Amino acid sequence: TDKYINGENGNYLNAKVYIKGTITFDGSISATSPGKFDSTRVLAAKTFTINNDKTFKNGRLSNLGSVIMNAGSVWENSEDWHNYSTQTLNASSTVKFNGNGTSPTFGYQRVYSKISTATNVFGNVEIANTQSPPADTTTTTGVLLRDNMVLQDASNLTFTDGVLVTGANKVIVNNTANTAVNYGGANSDYASSWVYGTIRRYLANAD
Repeated sequence: TDKYINGENGNYLNAKVYIKGTITFDGSISATSPGKFDSTRVLAAKTFTINNDKTFKNGRLSNLGSVIMNAGSVWENSEDWHNYSTQTLNASSTVKFNGNGTSPTFGYQRVYSKISTATNVFGNVEIANTQSPPADTTTTTGVLLRDNMVLQDASNLTFTDGVLVTGANKVIVNNTANTAVNYGGANSDYASSWVYGTIRRYLANAD
């Protein structure tokens, strides 16, 4: 049975979302502390959808079913992103990795995203991990890829704060626009946020 959650009518404290059916998020979450769900777990064959232009705030994601993000939606994720099944993210949606160095269990945010089908890619991605990167830029801070991170043809990668560490993997930006990789906030000229590892960019053919 479908269930409808309207965050505007709820007062959540240290809450967890346990998806046992089909849930559509069409509400809002307060910006005040803690102002987010601790974790979201989607069971196999179940679906969690974020409606158009809605913002969902979460700690840790564990997806064994299906996560859908509609146009203009935003998922703020402050801990690990474990996608073991299907994520269908609109090209204009945004996943914002905004850990602070204390909320992730391991001190950094790990991103697992099985690329087994064409739908298991990201829309826009923003790196906004507020922990200051160390001088040697080790993998103990920032956002750490455990699989390749692939962005869609019309999606952008924005560096606001923190380091995206690819390890043996890579981040792949398919958008050929000059602004497909950009910096935001106070990150002037990528001084406080960048890729540590491998990035693959596609460029448009010259006229």
